[in-house]
Amino acid sequence: MSVFTYGCGLCSTFRGEYIYIVIIPPEVKHLGKKEIAEALGMPKDVVLGMPLITMTGNMRVNVENFKSIVSYECQSVRLLTKKGCMEIRGRNLEIEYYDEEQIQVRGIICSIEYIN
Repeated sequence: MSVFTYGCGLCSTFRGEYIYIVIIPPEVKHLGKKEIAEALGMPKDVVLGMPLITMTGNMRVNVENFKSIVSYECQSVRLLTKKGCMEIRGRNLEIEYYDEEQIQVRGIICSIEYIN
């Protein structure tokens, strides 16, 4: 596909994080973000802003690309994501860390599910 002739690059920012620079030719602008991400081999969570969930055993969960904290109790943490509302259930849950891009919850994680 001609997308590869235009390509994408990985550039370092001043904070040591990475951003993707993508130039999309006019002939493929009709494609959706998902198809463009696949064609360029880019991670879909980066392009689509989908939540990226990382668990460490059943003791810690990290969620990237979340929008806001909906509710927080010791047995439940609800987050708003681009995909919808997500609930982390467990015991002795604590928000260990959060900023505008990610949140880390620790405790005994029993389940994670999307609530529609």
